[in-house]
Amino acid sequence: MSNGNPNPLHALSPVQERRLVTYVEDKLLDITRAFQKRFLPSSKLRTLPEYIRDIRALVFDIIMEIPPITPSGALRTSLLLRITADLFEAIPGYQPFIQSDSDEMEEEFMSTSGGSGGSETWDTSKPYPLVDLFELFNDLDSAWVAILSCQLWNKEKRMGEDVIVSTLDEDSVSAIDEESTGGTLGAVEGVQLYAPSSTECTRLRSLVIAGMSAIEDWLDEAQAPDAAKSPFESCFDWTLRALGEDSNQVTWIDDDFVSCGDRRKGMEE
Repeated sequence: MSNGNPNPLHALSPVQERRLVTYVEDKLLDITRAFQKRFLPSSKLRTLPEYIRDIRALVFDIIMEIPPITPSGALRTSLLLRITADLFEAIPGYQPFIQSDSDEMEEEFMSTSGGSGGSETWDTSKPYPLVDLFELFNDLDSAWVAILSCQLWNKEKRMGEDVIVSTLDEDSVSAIDEESTGGTLGAVEGVQLYAPSSTECTRLRSLVIAGMSAIEDWLDEAQAPDAAKSPFESCFDWTLRALGEDSNQVTWIDDDFVSCGDRRKGMEE
């Protein structure tokens, strides 16, 4: 897919990176303090939807706007790893339901998540924590696939898009290897896309597996109905599939874009 931007991307300057890190650190500190005070009336993050609102803004308005160009791409990866870890740790600290009637919540969740047996409309004045959480996980899954594929983030489509570098031609590519798939791995002069390291991939895999296991336990402890639990069984499937692929490689492809060699379509478990 194309982001429609024909201009080469540029990494953030050291000054821009320092300012961004300071901003994110300050926001995370505010979120952590509000989470710790979540049982107090003065806290701005007393419910799970409120916590998700602030995390979503930080991830998709700030972090995913960082370009995948080295070294900025490394910052994007490290910051999202930290927030992913914080997210999985914080979620069990909230109640998954606002309503006490589990039968009512089962019907409401099926309605909002598109499950069978629910209507197309619901009372938008009510908070639906699990719906918000499910949607966040889906978007976070897409964000991680974008990072693992060295892609830009399209905020409107909520998905990654390949980096377009139309000003480069084959003379700017130094071939270093020839894959059996027909792709030429190369280093593009002036453009180096960042793919997460094996250590980062291992950490991400561990976070997702342990985190979703904790979510399952959290829902079981809350006696959540099956209709509320089943949608979470497929969360982060694309991320886990993408983690089995090669990384730290840049691929030249004839249709004028540069990526890090996403080969998910050709791989089967």
